[in-house]
Amino acid sequence: MADDLELHDDEARRRAQHEKIKKHLGAEAEAEILKDADRIAPTERLEAEEVGHALKRKAIGEVAATEKELQRRRVFARLRQVVDYVFGVVYALVGLQILLEMIGARERAGFKELMNTITAPILGPFRGLVTDPAVGRFQFMLSYLVGLLVYLLLHVGIRGLIRLVAQRRTAL
Repeated sequence: MADDLELHDDEARRRAQHEKIKKHLGAEAEAEILKDADRIAPTERLEAEEVGHALKRKAIGEVAATEKELQRRRVFARLRQVVDYVFGVVYALVGLQILLEMIGARERAGFKELMNTITAPILGPFRGLVTDPAVGRFQFMLSYLVGLLVYLLLHVGIRGLIRLVAQRRTAL
C-alpha cells in the first residue's frame, strides 16, 4: 500500500516536472528566436531556428523517456500487487488448514476434503517435516506452521527481487 502511494506521488511529481520543463524549454527557445529574428541576417535566422528545434526535440525526448520510466514503474507495481495477492491466498489457505486441524474437523466432511485437495500441492512438502502434537482429534500442525514461515520468506524474497529489478538505474 505504501509502495503504491509512493509510486503515485512520484508519478505526479514527475509529470509536473515534465510539463514545467517542456513549457520552459519551448518558451525559452521561442523567445530566443523572436528576440534575434529582427536583428539577424536571414541565414543566421535559420541557424537560430535550428537551435530552437533542437531544444524542442531534446525536451520531447526527455518527456518520452520519463513516460517510458513511468510505464515501467506501473508494470512493476502491478507485478507486486499480483505477487502479494497470490501469497495472500496461500497464507489464507494454509491458515485455514491449520485452524481446521486445530479444531479437529472431521476428515470426511466435504469442506475439509475440499481444503485437503486444494492445499495438498502447497503443504505436501511440509507434511511430516516435524512431529505434530495432538490430543485426540485435535492436532497442532507445526509442519504447516513451518510451511507458512517458508512461504513468508519466499514472499519477502520475491518482493525484494522485484524491487531490485524495478529500481531506476542511477549513474555513479
